[in-house]
Amino acid sequence: MRLLCRLLYVLLAALLSCAVFPAAAWGENVDSILQVLDKEILRCNEYKMKKEQRLDSLKRNLHSNNVPRHNYDMCSRLYEEYKKYQFDSTYVYATRMLDYAEMIGDREIVAHAKNNLIFCQISAGFYVEAWEIIKNFDTSGLSTPTLQEFYSRCVLFYQNMSVYGKGVGQLGEIYDAKRREAVCNEIELAQVNCDTITLRLTGINLMEISVDSMISFRRQTLERFRFADGDLAVQDFILAELYEKKGDIDRCIFYMALAAIRDIRSNTHETAAAKRLALFMLDCGDIDRAVSYIHLAQKDAEFYGARTRMMETGSALQMIESVRYNKVKEQRIIYFAILSIVFISLVFLVIFIVGLRRKNKALHSARLVIEKKVAELDQANGELSAVNSKLKEANEIKDSYVIQSLYSDTEFVNHVEEKCKSMSQKIKAKQYADLSGLIHDIGVKQERERMSSAFDSTFLKLFPNFIEEYNRLFPAEYRVNVAADGTLPTEVRIFALMRLGIKDAVIVANYLNLSLNTVYVYKAKVKSRSVVKKEEFDSLIMQIPKL
Repeated sequence: MRLLCRLLYVLLAALLSCAVFPAAAWGENVDSILQVLDKEILRCNEYKMKKEQRLDSLKRNLHSNNVPRHNYDMCSRLYEEYKKYQFDSTYVYATRMLDYAEMIGDREIVAHAKNNLIFCQISAGFYVEAWEIIKNFDTSGLSTPTLQEFYSRCVLFYQNMSVYGKGVGQLGEIYDAKRREAVCNEIELAQVNCDTITLRLTGINLMEISVDSMISFRRQTLERFRFADGDLAVQDFILAELYEKKGDIDRCIFYMALAAIRDIRSNTHETAAAKRLALFMLDCGDIDRAVSYIHLAQKDAEFYGARTRMMETGSALQMIESVRYNKVKEQRIIYFAILSIVFISLVFLVIFIVGLRRKNKALHSARLVIEKKVAELDQANGELSAVNSKLKEANEIKDSYVIQSLYSDTEFVNHVEEKCKSMSQKIKAKQYADLSGLIHDIGVKQERERMSSAFDSTFLKLFPNFIEEYNRLFPAEYRVNVAADGTLPTEVRIFALMRLGIKDAVIVANYLNLSLNTVYVYKAKVKSRSVVKKEEFDSLIMQIPKL
């Protein structure tokens, strides 16, 4: 058996030595692949949702009937889905497969179910349970594929035990020897040139073959066979390890990142690629990515439920966090030094500013006094300007009404004087009956109407927009208009006198020949119709401008 294995090694080495793959043709870009990985980490939940939908569909199909063969096949499919996804469910369906296989009673199916259970237990680190099945496994009468599957599980078991026992006496070497023996048993069952042996050999660490030959063989294998994302992740991880042995760290990181991407996309909660990549990032000084990738590995280990993986990732996480803590500590020291320098500079700056403020204090005080005086002067000028404006308005009103009053009074006096002369002549002539007619002809009522009309005409010349502004204070139904002859309504005339500055109700009543109570009634009636508050009405009237 050992002779056959060595012959196969030599044959494979000869085959690989003929293959030539120029490294320049592969142009791997580390930065690009790491950016892709960072984006894929953000999409983990998206891939997980699709996976869960597929699993729910299979679970519904599982319970569609109670036929053992149907249920065995469905459990087998669910096992394959969960195998690299979650240990608890994998273990459940692996044990169910064994139960259904024993119901069916076919030794091949029972052996296949046991092989799956062994793989499940090894993946979770239950080596004692896996060993119980392995040592009691009956290989007699089984088909070659089933035996090959069993020996591949043995290879995996002894390989894990070899890693686990490394450094503890000779345990590592003992388990490594058992692993090689299992490999030879597996190879002995396969034909030398078939695809099966080629694929099996890709997982064997052949010390007799050079690293370059193994890399070439891996690439040739990737071109020759079709792999799912989960299997491609394994191939990429092995390539990364080969490049690490060769010393090509950039390509090692590239293929390790590619393996992590394929793990994410295939929902394979395998921690090896992400954990190793995190350690590479730590060595490269990229602490942020190291933390991100180790947390990805830790989350995958916790989700899968593999205790050994959680221990491994936990140890790496502790180391990375320790480095990050030290880096943060160093940054804090640097920041403290910078802040100390800044603080000292600020102290000197404050001292300088205090001295400068003391020197400028007198100037500042003088400036404040000047600003205060200027402000007072501006206020006085504003008040004076307002007074001048009011005086100008009052003078214009006064001039207009003085001229109108002189004209009216002169005309009225002349008229009264003429009537008085006529009355004197009638008295001398003792024509007493005509006196009442002369008294009536004096026209006091007409004179009052003429005075009101003259007042209205003069006021509207001084305040042409008064009626428009006045109407703004009322709703549409209470707005007023100037009569056809140009006279104002009595209530408007009251507020026109107010706008001219005559606010005494007694004077207004005497001028308009009204009782004092009537004036108050008019004002109250007008304010009750307004759209503004009564207490604001007079102020708004006084604000109507003279154009």
